[in-house]
Amino acid sequence: ARTLAGLDRTGVSAAPARSIDPYLDGANA
Repeated sequence: ARTLAGLDRTGVSAAPARSIDPYLDGANA
């Protein structure tokens, strides 16, 4: 589910997908 970083926060923290979605990076950071 790393492709669905917007739906999986756990994937965003580990996968580089957060680089694709800057709004997710700011929310998790």
